[in-house]
Amino acid sequence: HPADAEILVIAHSAEAATDLHLGVVGAKGAWFGIKRFTLNVLASRLAQHALARSATAPASNLSFTAVAARAIHSLQKESKLSYFEPVATRPGFPVAVAKTLQELRLNEVDPESLARLERGGKDLGAIASLVEQELKKSKLSDRAALYRAAIDSITSPENAAYFGLPLLLLDVAVRSRLESTFIRELAALSPDVLATAPLG
Repeated sequence: HPADAEILVIAHSAEAATDLHLGVVGAKGAWFGIKRFTLNVLASRLAQHALARSATAPASNLSFTAVAARAIHSLQKESKLSYFEPVATRPGFPVAVAKTLQELRLNEVDPESLARLERGGKDLGAIASLVEQELKKSKLSDRAALYRAAIDSITSPENAAYFGLPLLLLDVAVRSRLESTFIRELAALSPDVLATAPLG
């Protein structure tokens, strides 16, 4: 690609993208059009207008954990937890549940299917349902909602600067269904795609 070509670089970290960019500039001279992002940052950029229109704010890990803790406390107070009841008041429990729920939501596992699991499924499904209600009520979007908004608005006119460009995926770790869908949508709109992965 010529040195004035716009290229979208998605790297596993901002430092990796910067390092690549500096390496290219050092070897070839000035390069004007490299847009560098991590997957999360690009998803945030593409989703920002949709989230603003719905008056929804992104939920940080801390606020998501707080929502999960509130749901757990609510269910425990009403004696609606059985499997998790002995550990529901332990300090690390809300953090562990929040991480689990984030993974499940990023992989589009619905609370009803959780409730069918034998060990702890009913409790986890109840917590997941209540967390979803709390997020909607509080107008918060977790990473799963952010990725869904990014995917839905990927071809919106306000995002035109980010699609239709050659795409480099630099050692991006894809850990969920929504991340995979997001990358697939970006790649489908790109005239040229290169993905690298670390050896092993």
